[in-house]
Amino acid sequence: MKKLVLCLMVIFPAILSAQEIKSVQIHSEILNQQREILVYLPWQYKTEPNRKFETIYVFDAQARQYFDFVHSSMNFINEQFPMIVVGIKSPQRGFDFLPKNNYQQTFENRRGMLGKADQFMDFIKDELIPHMNSNYRVLSERIAIGHSNGGTFISYCLMENPSMFNAYINVSPNFAYDKSQFVNRFKKFNLDILDSKKYYYLCKANESGAGWKSSNKKVKALFESKIYSKKFHFEFDDFSNTDDHSSVFTFGTLQGLKKYIDYQFLTSNKLIQYYDRLESNKELKLGSEEINSLAYALFRKEKANDAIQVIEWGIRKYPLSHNLYDSKGEFQEFMGYRGRAMASYQKAIDVLMEQKSTLPMAFYEQRLRLYRESINRISIEKK
Repeated sequence: MKKLVLCLMVIFPAILSAQEIKSVQIHSEILNQQREILVYLPWQYKTEPNRKFETIYVFDAQARQYFDFVHSSMNFINEQFPMIVVGIKSPQRGFDFLPKNNYQQTFENRRGMLGKADQFMDFIKDELIPHMNSNYRVLSERIAIGHSNGGTFISYCLMENPSMFNAYINVSPNFAYDKSQFVNRFKKFNLDILDSKKYYYLCKANESGAGWKSSNKKVKALFESKIYSKKFHFEFDDFSNTDDHSSVFTFGTLQGLKKYIDYQFLTSNKLIQYYDRLESNKELKLGSEEINSLAYALFRKEKANDAIQVIEWGIRKYPLSHNLYDSKGEFQEFMGYRGRAMASYQKAIDVLMEQKSTLPMAFYEQRLRLYRESINRISIEKK
C-alpha cells in the first residue's frame, strides 16, 4: 500500500496534465453565496458518449491535494469502473461540517464556528446533486469521502438524508465532537429508514484529541453489531501504529475505495444486483460486450466461478451472443471442466452458424475457426 501511495505522489504532475478538470461556480440560494466545485471526468467520458458514471464526492477540496489524490488514485485501482469525482470546497469547514452543538462548552471551544451542517447538507442535496444530474451523465450511485470533520459530516448526512449517498468512506472522523454527540446519534439511529444496504468504511489513526479513540471504538462496535450488519456492509482499518490524523487520509482513502470496489463489483451476486437495479431504474442497459468485459474483470482477479455466474447472467439477457458462450467455455476450461467447456464452445458454434447470413463472411469464418480450435485443443488434451 505504501509503495502505491509513493508512486502516486511521484507521478501526480503527469496525471494532472493529462486530465480535464473543470472549476464550476454554483450560486447557492440555500447558502446565499457562490460555491466553487471541481469536477474530474474520466477519459472514458469522451470516448464513450452514451455511458453514465458513478460519482465520488470529496469534501474539503479547498485543500486541493485531497481532490487530486482521489481522482488520480482511481486511475490505478479502478480501471474497469471509472467514476466522476466532484470536489467541494469549504472555506469555513467548521460551519459546513458540524451540526448544532448540545453543549455551550463546544460552542466556546470552537469560537462559534459550527452549526450550519443542515444548510450545507441541503445545498448538496437540493442544489449540487441536481446540478450534476442536469449537466453530466451520472448514475444515481454516489460515494462520499470525508476526512476528520468531513467524515463527521458525511455520517450526519447518512442519518439525516440516507438517500444522498450509497457509500461512505470515513477517514479518521471526529466522532468526539460535542462530547461524543455522534456516538449518541448512532445509538438512536432508526435503521428502518434505510431502503437499501449501505457501504460504510471507517478507519482510525493515532489521534490525540480528547475522546477520539473511545468515540471511534464505540461507533465501530455499533457497526459490528447484528442489527447494523443487516443494513451495512462495514469495513474497518486501524492505522494507529503507522499514521497520524493528517497522513492517514492517503492510506484510508485508498483502502476505503479498494474495498468498495471489491464489495460492489468483484463478487458476482453484488455486481448483478447493482446492474439489475440500475437497469430497473432505466439508468442504463448493458450490452453483451459490456457484460463480457465485467466477467473478464472478475476472471483477471482469479474469480473464475464469479466470472461464470456473470456470463450466465449475460446469456439469459443475450441468448444469441456466441461470444458469451465462448467466454464461458474459456472460464470452464481454465477451471478444468473440459466437458463443460467443450459444450460451451459447441454452443458458441451453433449460435454463430445460426447468424451466418447476417455476419460479414471474414468475421464469421474467423470466429468459427477460433471456436473449433478451442474444441480441438480440449479433445487433444483429453486423449
